[in-house]
Amino acid sequence: MSAAINLTVEEVKASEFNCTGIRRRFPELDLLEERALDDCLELLDDTVSELENALSDLSSKTAAKNENDMQTLLSGAMTNQYTCLDGFAFSKEKIRPYIEGRLVNISRHVSNTLAMLNKIRKTTSFEGEAFPDYGKMKGGFPRWLSRRDRRLLQAAVEDIEPDVVVAKDGSGNFTTVGAAVAAAKNSSAARFVIYIKEGAYFEYVEVDKKKTNLMLVGDGIGRTWIKGNRSVVDGWTTFRSSTVVKKDSKKAAMLRSPKVLPNLLPIAPKR
Repeated sequence: MSAAINLTVEEVKASEFNCTGIRRRFPELDLLEERALDDCLELLDDTVSELENALSDLSSKTAAKNENDMQTLLSGAMTNQYTCLDGFAFSKEKIRPYIEGRLVNISRHVSNTLAMLNKIRKTTSFEGEAFPDYGKMKGGFPRWLSRRDRRLLQAAVEDIEPDVVVAKDGSGNFTTVGAAVAAAKNSSAARFVIYIKEGAYFEYVEVDKKKTNLMLVGDGIGRTWIKGNRSVVDGWTTFRSSTVVKKDSKKAAMLRSPKVLPNLLPIAPKR
């Protein structure tokens, strides 16, 4: 399995080189195609990170405890390739055929690795659990979620003490969500809570991979919005249309991982 992952990493790096070469070969790409290539380069870089993290988990002494993490990382790595291809759905220069073969091959290799992982997973470890992919549960939450984080998720907004407050009217520490995220410490081991007051925030928030342990708290559905209007018509890919995204994990599946979920807890509604 380690050999299969290492081989896939090399293929991903070769595909990155190929994408860079395409830009030199087609110097007059339109805006959408330029952005689609940028997407692919970022997604391929994410894939390398995910595969290397899965390899690290596999090589550790606690590999059996990391099986859910590995499944999540490999699933994300496989999804990246199709997200990359989606960006070329409206390509005028027909760039997709120049990269599709390599990406499909990468996905197949990752799929095979997932199949191997599923065969060795100790699926009986969580037998009877409502959500086996989350691990063992306690009080409706995964056991790996700390007691403090469980309290945060259950608390009403008025009972939470945020680290910073975002308010459009200037009554908080910041007027934009992006500025509040940027203010958080890199690689923090402590939870950083950002309270976003009622209002519509027209921005695109990209949470860098170094910004760990963030929690965004809003005033609830219909009261706190983070909005945008990017579309293919305006030269944007679907990948770039997300209003809030963690830069190294733009897949919803990544939120299943004990190593990833604590890094970016969802916006909590007002109770």
